[in-house]
Amino acid sequence: MNGSVLLGRGLLLLAAISPGVPSSGQQCPDVRASQVDARTYWTGTVVRCGVGIRFFGITIGFGGPECAPRRVTEPAHQTCLGEPNRGTMCLPAGPLPVTFETCHCSRATVLGTGLLFPDCECETGAGDIGHVEDFMTVPCEPKIEATVRE
Repeated sequence: MNGSVLLGRGLLLLAAISPGVPSSGQQCPDVRASQVDARTYWTGTVVRCGVGIRFFGITIGFGGPECAPRRVTEPAHQTCLGEPNRGTMCLPAGPLPVTFETCHCSRATVLGTGLLFPDCECETGAGDIGHVEDFMTVPCEPKIEATVRE
């Protein structure tokens, strides 16, 4: 057998048994991947880093920003929610890391006034704390376009 014929038959066999893309005998699900926005949230006990004044060694505080031990960030990704889209299907694209920052309240003193201004300082964590699965939209029947050479 000719090498190109063998290669052609091998590619046809591979296309017929490849997972995920329906062959001509299967029905296309006609759905697409849906966008999920990135989100950030606190984990642990949330505390308020208070604005305050120190008077003779006694700190009186109120208000200020909220802070927790960790701030977690989930990346923007896509998921399969069954949204209709003719001629396409939703397939897994792989995991995306969920990252975190370690946070703590800090206070800066304005010299000579006794005023304390709070802040929630966060630093990059020691790694990832999990992952979210990402998906993608692919056509059910790949279109093969012939190139015309002149």
